[in-house]
Amino acid sequence: MNTSFIQAAKLLKMLSKADILETIEKMEILTAKNEERYQPLPKLILDAIVVAEDKRFWRHAGFDPRAISRAAINYTYFQEISGASTIEQQLVRTIRKRYERKLSRKIGEIIHAYFVQKQFKKLQILETYLHLAYFGWHANGIHEAAQRMDINLGKITRVEAATFAAMLKYPMPKVPSETYTQRLKSRTSYILGKLDDSGRI
Repeated sequence: MNTSFIQAAKLLKMLSKADILETIEKMEILTAKNEERYQPLPKLILDAIVVAEDKRFWRHAGFDPRAISRAAINYTYFQEISGASTIEQQLVRTIRKRYERKLSRKIGEIIHAYFVQKQFKKLQILETYLHLAYFGWHANGIHEAAQRMDINLGKITRVEAATFAAMLKYPMPKVPSETYTQRLKSRTSYILGKLDDSGRI
């Protein structure tokens, strides 16, 4: 069994079952609401988000041991608590509204993410994340972001999909500056390259 998983399981004692169940219940409500309200998102958007945010999303168990190892090194040597967040972890963080930069929060997030991926299908997790994710000013969730940018999700292009993925790293401000626009374009180009490399056209 993976060493990182064993360590995460031992740390489960730090959390109450009620806390985990609350996250699962909130996820159930959100999933049901979104499935009733929205059509499935285009595969092109899903592919762009995965290559940009969590390339091993379809294979890992809610947390990425490789990324965690890198983050652990950063914390050990630089006291930085950042990176290594899978899509499940980002979703859990948004649901729980826990953003403090503490190691205990990160550990709890990993454990919650593991139980979320055990309870829900990967596609449900990814779509729920996109319905909640912050893309910028007046752009909470993929549909508000598309509305702000006047993009038809049903007819989305590769560049538009990559731009949405780029906005997760660089959320759009109320009035985008030239510097912001250049950063967004650069990130979009990077994601398009990743899509090409992965064969997801």
